[in-house]
Amino acid sequence: DLRLSFKEAIKKKLICDYKIITINIPEEEIEKFQEKLNLNTKRGNTQYNSLNRNFLSHIALEKSFKKHNIKHAISFHQSISKAEDFKDLQNTFSGKVFPEINISAFHVSSKNNASERQNILSDFIKEKHSLITNARCLTEGVDIPAIDCVVFSDPKQSIVDIVQASGRAMRNHKYKKFGYIILPISIPKDKSLEDFNKSQEFKTVRKIITALSTQDERIVEELRNREPGQPPNPDDIIIIDPDIIEALDVDYETFNDAVSTRIW
Repeated sequence: DLRLSFKEAIKKKLICDYKIITINIPEEEIEKFQEKLNLNTKRGNTQYNSLNRNFLSHIALEKSFKKHNIKHAISFHQSISKAEDFKDLQNTFSGKVFPEINISAFHVSSKNNASERQNILSDFIKEKHSLITNARCLTEGVDIPAIDCVVFSDPKQSIVDIVQASGRAMRNHKYKKFGYIILPISIPKDKSLEDFNKSQEFKTVRKIITALSTQDERIVEELRNREPGQPPNPDDIIIIDPDIIEALDVDYETFNDAVSTRIW
């Protein structure tokens, strides 16, 4: 039984390379779109928090599609109902951030028989820009090379789940140079770097990066060899959205050193 790490499989060109994108969406931007679509709810209640998380992920997804020329994304959720809700909101949301990017959303689950599932996946691939949502249905045993993006909308707990889900974006495809793993977060303006490092948002990012590092020693090397104050390298696997640094009101070097140290 031959098992290869991500690094070895990428080197042998069995899978494509990937980037981990941490992207910040300010709370006021989320609320603006809730109001625009008349989906705003009272701050602090369960519906508000759930919508907030979904809106955060949808805006991050649209921005990532535009910036990185993503075509087909897959999102993983804690339950079938959450995956269905995410699909419905995406279809309501589509084209509202960037009119030129109209993301068609689909959903697949264990409720679909094999024929239905195949038809849904076929329709998903035919669209120019599309998203397919699921709970655990597409974690393993599914080979769709056209998928170039994985979105972790609901925090995932299992290292195996994280690694298998991420692998959906790493299948070789003639139009794909990288697979992208999107980690959406939202940082309040008054949050300090120290508070951010202790937050659940950062713990989620850290957990996913740590899970992937068990399969890709390049992440360990990237963190271990980073010199204090070192600027970002285009070849880095971990990409930090500049908006995060601006929200925390720190310079890039300070932020990068602190975050890299905490993850390491």
